[in-house]
Amino acid sequence: MTVTTWNSSDKSANVSLSGGNLVATATTSAAGGVRGTALVNSGKAYFETTITYSSITDNFVGVATLAKSLVTTGAGAAWVDVFGGWMYINSGANSGNIGNFNSGDVLCTALDLTNQRIWFRRNNGTWNNSGTADPSSNVGGFDVSALFTGIAAYPHAMFSATGMTDTANFGATAFAQTMPSGYSNWNALAVVPTVAVFAIHAFP
Repeated sequence: MTVTTWNSSDKSANVSLSGGNLVATATTSAAGGVRGTALVNSGKAYFETTITYSSITDNFVGVATLAKSLVTTGAGAAWVDVFGGWMYINSGANSGNIGNFNSGDVLCTALDLTNQRIWFRRNNGTWNNSGTADPSSNVGGFDVSALFTGIAAYPHAMFSATGMTDTANFGATAFAQTMPSGYSNWNALAVVPTVAVFAIHAFP
């Protein structure tokens, strides 16, 4: 099983990592971001992110493409801004909210690449702020086919103020909330991207 963490090689300089690279913290008020080390390109994956802060401000957490800028909103990601709990699906327009996050709250992310849908909830609240939405039965999910059809998804967090901290759990330890039926933890489905290595030959 792949062990996913935040990626020390794919982050802004003003984001520090700790706790085995599972804890990402903004160190300045400038925009900063970080992506995960491993991708998911098929199946139904679940992970959690615990949000802690002394003063809340914009902090976007969810999944994004590899091409997505670390430090801008808009196209290329499906995520939640914990300041207000607003959900954004591949655009600058919000798709509703799941409530403002208190320090210590958990963002639950359920990504279904089989049906190209995504769900979010705060702690054990309703998915996507709907009384009927349910990733276990593929009801009420946001369409992410424009994002991830033929394209891998990576965990992604973006900050805009000092002190916001996102602690990810990709399945290495027990989850705080119940994983939806039919889903696997992110690590179980994750793939570490390969880097092409070219041999160097000496010619006479």
